[in-house]
Amino acid sequence: MGHAQHSILPFLILALAAPLSATDRHAISSLLDKAYKDQNLVLRTSNSGATIRYSQDGRLIKGGEPGPWTLDADIHCARVELKRKDLAIKGKRLYFLYDKKLEVLRPYLGPDVNVEIALDSDSPSLSALQQAIANVFVTGSENARLLVPHYWKDYLLHPNVHATVSPRQEMSAVPPGSIQKLTGESKEQASPVSSRHNIEFSADPGKNGNVTPPRPTYKPEPSYTPEARMARIEGTVVFSVVIDASGRVTDESILRPVGLGLDDNAAQTLQTWKFQPATVDGKPVAARVGVEVSFQLR
Repeated sequence: MGHAQHSILPFLILALAAPLSATDRHAISSLLDKAYKDQNLVLRTSNSGATIRYSQDGRLIKGGEPGPWTLDADIHCARVELKRKDLAIKGKRLYFLYDKKLEVLRPYLGPDVNVEIALDSDSPSLSALQQAIANVFVTGSENARLLVPHYWKDYLLHPNVHATVSPRQEMSAVPPGSIQKLTGESKEQASPVSSRHNIEFSADPGKNGNVTPPRPTYKPEPSYTPEARMARIEGTVVFSVVIDASGRVTDESILRPVGLGLDDNAAQTLQTWKFQPATVDGKPVAARVGVEVSFQLR
């Protein structure tokens, strides 16, 4: 009997390692599709492109450059399909645009996107597939808002402070609209107007101090994103910025966004601004400055 059991073992190993049948793949696809269809999924890395391909452990294989989360992080899942060596997740991009009336970043359905996960085996278990999805998308109790650039975190982590609903916290509170309502072909060029800035000191100069506010000496203008230009979006991004005693921007936080990637373009450009620093009685000091960057179509 012992010999019979020993001879059966290799057969069992081969059977378990055999590729999944079409029936098995369909059954697993149905389970995954039921779990993720119509869910809003958040990529761990915000990559652009109509097709993005990852390894099973979450490494990017094919896709566009990292982009702003308001354009390239969120996906509304329409279908999950298990193929022979790939797991395909099809859906639409979710674009986020600030709604002035509701005071929220509102999601809009954008273009189609296909996320492919290359599998290490053609006989993956359901748990292995779920882990592969978790390696590519934020799942469970993880906080997707912690994956955004530093200048977004104060706004997203404290939505009540800024009278808004965080899209990552209460997505269902604002149902997705159609980005087609916003977009339209336009040959008109778009570029931001000169930025405005308001001053608020973080240092206490005292009652008798002779205070001079910081003054920008070099302030290049950020560019429009193609999506915002096509949608003909105009708006103003409001920042809180710290300028050190040497005139460099050392910290920035978004207080009110616009969306569609404009906030990130503005934030990255702000990091290159140069200032004549604030002074108290002639001595350079650090200052906190309110900066408004306005985007308008010309």
